[in-house]
Amino acid sequence: MADKKKKLIVIDGHAIIYRAWHALPPLKTKKGLITNAVYGFTATILKAIKDMKPDYLIVALDEEGPTFRHEAYDGYKATREKQPDEFYAQIPYVKKVLEVLAITILSKKGFEADDIIGSIVNRFGKEPGLEIDIITKDFDIFQLIKKNVKVISLEKGISDFKTYDEDEVKKKYGLAPEQVVDFKALKGDPSDNIKGVPGIGEKTALDLIKKFESLDCLYKELEATKKIPAKLKEKLTTYKKEAFESKKLVKIVTDIPISQTLPDFEIKPIDTNEAYKLFSELEFRTLIPRLSTFSQEPRSVKTSEKVSYREPSSQDEIRDFFLSADKVKVVSLDTETTGLDTVRDELVGASFSWKEKEGWWLTKKIINEHKEELALFLKNKDIEKVGHNIKFDLAVLTKAGFHIENISFDTMIASYLLSPGERNYTLDHQVFIEFGHRMTPITDLIGTGKDERTMAEVEPEKIRDYASADADFTLRLYKVLKEKIKKNGLERVFNDIEMPLIAVLSHMELSGIKIDVAELSKLNILLTKKLEKTEEKIYKLAGKTFNINSPQQLKEILFNRLKIPTRSIRSTKTGLSTAASELSKLKRLHPIIAEITTYRELSKLKSTYIDPLPKLINPETGRVHTSYNQTVTVTGRLSSSNPNLQNIPIRTEIGNQIRKAFVAEREYMLLSADYSQIELRIAAHLSKDKNMTEAFNKNRDIHRQTAAFINQVSEDKVTEEMRSKAKEINFGVLYGMNAYGISERTGVAPEEAQEFLDRYFSKYAELKSYRDGLIAMARKKGYAESIAGRKRYLPDLESQNFQLRQAAERMAINMPIQGSQADIIKIAMIECYRKLIEKEKEVKLILQVHDELVFEVPKQMAQDIASEVKSIMAGAYKLSVPLKVNVKIGTNWQELEELI
Repeated sequence: MADKKKKLIVIDGHAIIYRAWHALPPLKTKKGLITNAVYGFTATILKAIKDMKPDYLIVALDEEGPTFRHEAYDGYKATREKQPDEFYAQIPYVKKVLEVLAITILSKKGFEADDIIGSIVNRFGKEPGLEIDIITKDFDIFQLIKKNVKVISLEKGISDFKTYDEDEVKKKYGLAPEQVVDFKALKGDPSDNIKGVPGIGEKTALDLIKKFESLDCLYKELEATKKIPAKLKEKLTTYKKEAFESKKLVKIVTDIPISQTLPDFEIKPIDTNEAYKLFSELEFRTLIPRLSTFSQEPRSVKTSEKVSYREPSSQDEIRDFFLSADKVKVVSLDTETTGLDTVRDELVGASFSWKEKEGWWLTKKIINEHKEELALFLKNKDIEKVGHNIKFDLAVLTKAGFHIENISFDTMIASYLLSPGERNYTLDHQVFIEFGHRMTPITDLIGTGKDERTMAEVEPEKIRDYASADADFTLRLYKVLKEKIKKNGLERVFNDIEMPLIAVLSHMELSGIKIDVAELSKLNILLTKKLEKTEEKIYKLAGKTFNINSPQQLKEILFNRLKIPTRSIRSTKTGLSTAASELSKLKRLHPIIAEITTYRELSKLKSTYIDPLPKLINPETGRVHTSYNQTVTVTGRLSSSNPNLQNIPIRTEIGNQIRKAFVAEREYMLLSADYSQIELRIAAHLSKDKNMTEAFNKNRDIHRQTAAFINQVSEDKVTEEMRSKAKEINFGVLYGMNAYGISERTGVAPEEAQEFLDRYFSKYAELKSYRDGLIAMARKKGYAESIAGRKRYLPDLESQNFQLRQAAERMAINMPIQGSQADIIKIAMIECYRKLIEKEKEVKLILQVHDELVFEVPKQMAQDIASEVKSIMAGAYKLSVPLKVNVKIGTNWQELEELI
């Protein structure tokens, strides 16, 4: 039996770093360090080790400064654009990653990574039984391919690999690998500013090398041959010197001395302590599990520390638990359930911790047997209760018959307020970020796919340790994050808004809302007919049938068949974009665009609401129970899921009709209370604009007033169209909309939009000054903030990357108003809960959508509740202008009538 071949992987470091930089969004740590290039590079390395299982691994890197190629040709890479500082700042971290992974870096002053790779291939390519794979995105490396040397090219992103051997190069170019140098010498390489022979493109260069085999043979036969047209022969003759100079630049050096031997490049055991520490600093949470690819030295104490996690079973142990619990000031708690649906799923048990490295696990059996003692403990107002996503635990324990007092701290919400732009606030992630500790994944207990089981089926010892660790580390997080909340000036928004809101949202989720299935069924029939008619219109306008949902087929119809101009359309990796934002630019160029927009809206309504809503009705309650999320949007607005009730497009007829299916129970009514123009009122308050403030204080129609001024007519001459355009401008300018944006939104010519804008700011001069000053203020502070002190940190205001900086500037303008709106609606919810719902158990707050709150109230109480809600919401926050609230009532969410 032949010996198994060994494998050496050589990675073109800078090529992979550069690809990751462009392929991934600007990932950032809490401290504002951009890490997308490091992350992508690290992910590529770990994927290569896992999938390709090399025996040896080398990373070749470029050295700083000029190379021999720059000395040979002043213009070498002269046209290559310098990357932003954020790109170069990541290279030291790439080197740190390689260091902790014990991977050898090779580089040499005056040479490029390609030359190092070429010399490695030359040095070890003759080793018997050794295969060499080169990972790169640079096709120049193809010249190194041999029988035992392959190139693994990154085709798309950082995970799509394609292998090139001699046959694949032949298939791609029709050339042998060694001929790639001559081919490039003729056609040149614009990315490196290598000229080649001017006027010779890829096709001609390929034909010449295929015919004459090499540059040398081509020029030897140039004078004698009659196979080359005169004009082409003249070019080749004129630029002979440039062709051979280009070949010297393209050809990879293969004779740099390599002092190491193959064993020096073996995959070695890594120091897990250092790897975890660095990955923690870079917040590479998802890459941690991949470290198991390496043989590892023993883990640090942080991942295998001594803990005391107990499950009391005897009466003495249970008595000890309650005696100890009654003496504590702060306890963290966590529940385990059979699933994630707080209404349908069952409690499995609860864990508690009041001292680091200690935890208690109470099974459901113990909880039921000692319900009274546990109820007293949870109701004790002198004991602070903390948790991670404690809203879930509150709902579970409420359903189990417990009432919890003094919920003081949620570590998930604290993490969110401290880093509102982060994507992951799970306990596992936050523990890893703060302590570098990797918690046991839940899948280790319950499995995945067909083998998945519920927590009720997990072995007692495993669930005890898992649940107790959750409570233990939540307590540890609490101690760290409490200080950070205080240090960052977030106590007001945390203690006065986000924490009290938990009880409100839990009440809303458990309350749910009734759905009229018959109404949805009727709407489904109507929607299906409309979709069919819209499809027919689209096919007629297109002149053929096609898959409207296929971007490729849609592009073919719009841009090739119908020849709709594409000048303003953004391109993606797969070609011209057909996203809604892009097609909206074309709406006036062809009637098919409006029909496609309608088709998409109808399809989305059907798939998002009409079809799923009946399936989401809880059989026990007969109602739909959405989940409200406090830690999703960066501005503080709530979002909802399963189903998402925030985005029902009420501006469309069908979208608005969906609301008709949301109904009140018999003998109850739905009461809707909606803030009127709250964002403009906040803007008037923050900017102290005299004209805007006066309009609101005198209860004028702000949109009509604006329309009259920018159109230079009296208010009684303002048409509905004028008012509608003024409304677009009023809201648009709050968030930095320019004349082009106004033109797009209102349909007026850009010149007219600019005139409107100029007149607008002459009317509301203080608003303009305020808006213009927001960016400077945010740059000075490092963040933008709301009226309640909610912060959005904006490190990219100092970025040298134009796109990142521009996005941060938009955020600096948006945040104060959007964040303040979120603060006020949340305060209103808390006040309504305290003053109404806690007193009147029959009154339920069931929905929050943008500026609107929806209640379910007994019919006989409707008038009184409406008056009280209006008063509470209007007084939720004291602005320099009044908060106006519109209150309506009805039996369903669509058919509401103004009551007071």
